[in-house]
Amino acid sequence: MKQKGNPVGLLQSIRRRDLIAMLSGVAVAWPLAAHGQQVGRTYRIAELAPFPRGGNKIQAAIFDELSRNGFVEGHNLIVDPRGFFVPPSEFEAVAVELVKAGPDALLPSGPEATLAAQHATQTIPIVAGLDDPLANKIVASMSHPGGNTTGVGIFATQLDAKRLEVLHEVVPTARRIGVLADAAMTSSRAQLANS
Repeated sequence: MKQKGNPVGLLQSIRRRDLIAMLSGVAVAWPLAAHGQQVGRTYRIAELAPFPRGGNKIQAAIFDELSRNGFVEGHNLIVDPRGFFVPPSEFEAVAVELVKAGPDALLPSGPEATLAAQHATQTIPIVAGLDDPLANKIVASMSHPGGNTTGVGIFATQLDAKRLEVLHEVVPTARRIGVLADAAMTSSRAQLANS
C-alpha cells in the first residue's frame, strides 16, 4: 500500500518482517554491487543455515530483493547449496569449505553461523541478520563494527521483558508463562526469568 506524501503512513504499512527482509536484501546486494555489476560476470553467494533452502521467509525475501537488484539465480548468480540444513555442530567445518569455494559474500543465519563464518574468513563480506550483534560478540561496537561483517541488527530481544510486562497487564492472573524460543538465539533469557 503506497501512501503519497506520508512517510509515517508508509512505514506503518510495512510489516516488520518485510522491512527486515528488505534491509537484509539490500545488505546482501551491497557487497556484490559495491564496485558495480560487471557485464557477463557470475556472482557467487553461500548461505550457512540450520534450515533447508526455502525453509525461511526472510531468506526468500532476500533472494527476491537480490533479483530486483539484477542478481538472478541461474543467470548471473550462483548460490552454493552446501550451506543449507547444516547442524550447528558442523558450522565451523562447513564455513571453511564454503570459504574455499571463494564466494563473493557469505550469508550466515544466527550468531553461531556468523561466528563460524568470521572464523573461516577475514576478507569475504559476511552479511548477517541477528537479534543483537553486540551481545553475541559479532561486532566490536555498533558504531565501529570492524572486520568484514555487515548486516542488520534487529534488537528484538531487548523488547522481550516489555512484552512480558504487557502480557502480565493483559492477563494479571497468569502465574505461569512459557516461552517457546531457541535458547541459543535468545539473549534475553535472564531478563525473562527475572520478570
